[in-house]
Amino acid sequence: MNRYRVSICLFLAWALVPAAQINAQAVSSKGQQIYSQQCASCHGDNGGGNEDHYDEVLTGDLNVEDLAEVISDTMPEEDPDLCIGEDAMAVAAFIHRKFYSPEAYRKLNKARRELSHLTVRQHRESISSIIQAFNHELWINNEKRGLSAKYYAASHAKKSRKLKEETTATLDFPEKVPHFRKDRKYEGVKEQKLDNEIGIGFSAYWLGGLLAPESGNYEIIVKSRNGFKLFVNDTEKPLIDQWVRSSDDLEHRANVHLLAGRVYTLQVDMFTFKDDSATMELLWKPPHGVESIIPQRALLPSGTAEVAVMKTSFPPDDSSTGFRRGVQVTEGWDNATTNIAMEAANWVVPRIWRLAKTKPTADDRGEKVKAFCRRFVELAFCKKLSVEETQFFVDQHFEDDLSLTESAKLVIMLALKSPRFLYPGFESRSESFERARRLSLFFCDASPDKKLFEIASRDELKDDKPLNKQSWRLLYSPLGRQKLQGFFHDWLQFDEAAEATKDSDRFPGFDDRLKADLKQSIDLFLSDLVFEKEADYRKLFQSDAFFTNARLAEFYNLGDIEGESFQPVADKNADRFGVLTHPFLLSGFSYHNETSPIHRGVFVSRRLLGRTLKQPAAAVSPLTEEFNPKMTTRERVAHQTKEVACMACHKIINPLGFSLESFDAVGRFRDKDKDKPIDAKSTYKTRGGSQVAFNSTKDLADFLASSEDAQRNFIQRLFQFYTNQSVFAYGDDQLDKLHRKFVDNKFRIHDLLIEMADVVVKN
Repeated sequence: MNRYRVSICLFLAWALVPAAQINAQAVSSKGQQIYSQQCASCHGDNGGGNEDHYDEVLTGDLNVEDLAEVISDTMPEEDPDLCIGEDAMAVAAFIHRKFYSPEAYRKLNKARRELSHLTVRQHRESISSIIQAFNHELWINNEKRGLSAKYYAASHAKKSRKLKEETTATLDFPEKVPHFRKDRKYEGVKEQKLDNEIGIGFSAYWLGGLLAPESGNYEIIVKSRNGFKLFVNDTEKPLIDQWVRSSDDLEHRANVHLLAGRVYTLQVDMFTFKDDSATMELLWKPPHGVESIIPQRALLPSGTAEVAVMKTSFPPDDSSTGFRRGVQVTEGWDNATTNIAMEAANWVVPRIWRLAKTKPTADDRGEKVKAFCRRFVELAFCKKLSVEETQFFVDQHFEDDLSLTESAKLVIMLALKSPRFLYPGFESRSESFERARRLSLFFCDASPDKKLFEIASRDELKDDKPLNKQSWRLLYSPLGRQKLQGFFHDWLQFDEAAEATKDSDRFPGFDDRLKADLKQSIDLFLSDLVFEKEADYRKLFQSDAFFTNARLAEFYNLGDIEGESFQPVADKNADRFGVLTHPFLLSGFSYHNETSPIHRGVFVSRRLLGRTLKQPAAAVSPLTEEFNPKMTTRERVAHQTKEVACMACHKIINPLGFSLESFDAVGRFRDKDKDKPIDAKSTYKTRGGSQVAFNSTKDLADFLASSEDAQRNFIQRLFQFYTNQSVFAYGDDQLDKLHRKFVDNKFRIHDLLIEMADVVVKN
């Protein structure tokens, strides 16, 4: 009787299932059967592939209809006509639901937060931050730029003969240093008893800070006919010493390694005794840059204490998941951690008395050095040491018959080789210290600075208000600004764009200096948008501001602009909008002599829209002009990619690339190609299956600004860059939550970062 009732219930339950659902179940069953018979042998049971046939994971973002079209046209490879029509639709539906779609793939491959060691950047920055915590904190006024200058009517700094004190924008005086008087008639000098036979000379002193825009090797160049000393990040040992000139050379060079986002003391002392002129030019050649006068935006009127810059080479971080992670533990990495610990210890020891705030002859030197070491370990581990930990990591190393400096060196090396430093998540901390650690790594890729550590020591970060305040402080700090700039460089593939070279006959004037100007132009656009304005994500694509100097204005026909300094203008000759049409990127994703709709389309689809594109089975050389000299670039690309096997991806790529054909290979606006009117119209099919028509570049820019796919891709990439973790490791719905808040906050990038930091710190 019970079995009979159960059977009746099951029958009624089945009978009440809607017909559409029954049909969907039948289709799914049919799709599974077809996949098992025709696909699994190559692609594996769950699309994971196998080494003998197809080792790529079968995943992507085509909708069911488009996926069915690809299957119908190309699968199985040995007999594409075997699975077509309803069969192709059935197997596409099964694959899409089972493992192909991003949602299905994530269910099968659950994201998790991984225990990881410090990345290469985090390692170097953390050591610098730990040591910097023993110095005074530099407050940077972003409104003031330039160097503090003092001029004297004497060959040395003599108060009674001071001429003037001011802030100078740059050191760009190829003919005459300001306030130098050739006839030595100095006005305003208190002491007027001048010895005219030997002359009183002239001297100038420039002091301040140098702000490095990116990490790497900098070549510093000084051009002067007078005696001088140049100090960079060291006020005792000159980087260039020509105080006593040994030759008639006017140009002197030296190299220095700098970390981005740090401020380095910069000092130039110059004098002339009998010379009838005084000249000074201070230039640099940054990483990936060209030789130029150090600009005002990189100079600060106040200096700071010496920054510890570690130079030890590391194996590159793992980037196999699309973002950097500290997961590989190799012999090379282990050796590097030892070498950098030794480098840090050897850097500290000669400066130990200053850092410990004592003297080598002081009675309290022992206690002061031990106190320094104890604080060093606490900063490295981001916690207060217990009695037992203090004994193990500090005190015992001062008990042997060692000098204070040798003991300090042992403590530093032990701390920097400890898993407590190398693996930030290795051990539990108090809530405030754990939040401080996560917050600092998130915004600065470094250990907590002095201020944040002190706040954590007072256990204040348990409350949301001080936590939020520190988030905003770190976001606007030099390291915070530099990290956000680093994200844009990574997201927009600056490294690839910077490698662009052009045919000098076809594009005369497009040289390394112009490329450096273009990079500076887009950096200024991003900095202005993100830190000076409302930081509206949509303006990344919709702003018509283009930062130009005289050289760029002439090349891109932007009107009469004078000088080397940059200013924002609107390009009235073209529909130029934000990063999408900036010549730095447009030229970077073009060939040396013509545009590349494919490169541009791939960039827009992958980096801006987050589309998944399959790598081509084999490298294919593009059709050149010789194929048909009368064909436009668009026509050649359309001809070459018309095959069914190509169009699975190129129906995504081509429309996006074609919509940018109004700009040539160096990013200049054009209205013709091969004497034919430019055709930049196209129709793009979204991930959801909607058709979007682009009649102009502005249409594409507006689409990217409003596209939910683009917004979610931006959020996901930003989260990965800042955390070195997948956003889905913090919950399957975390991306949805962040996107809703992003929309609610009117797409402000800063608010999005604060929301992300909150997620990371509290989970």
